[in-house]
Amino acid sequence: MGPGPNTDLLERLGPHTTGVGCLYIKDLEDVDLNVLETIVARSYGTVTDGTYTLRAHEGGHKK
Repeated sequence: MGPGPNTDLLERLGPHTTGVGCLYIKDLEDVDLNVLETIVARSYGTVTDGTYTLRAHEGGHKK
C-alpha cells in the first residue's frame, strides 16, 4: 500500500506487511480490528466511487 490515504491507519493497525495493493496479516488477534474495518471501508469507497453507478444494461461503468 505504501504512502497514501491509509498511512495513518496502517501505523495503528498492528503487525502487518504490505505489497502492491495488498495488506498481509498473519493473525487477526494481533491487529486492531476497528482500524482494519476503517481501512477496508476507505479502500472500498475509493475503488467504487463513481465506478459502479450504472447497471450493465444502462451502459456499464463510467470511463
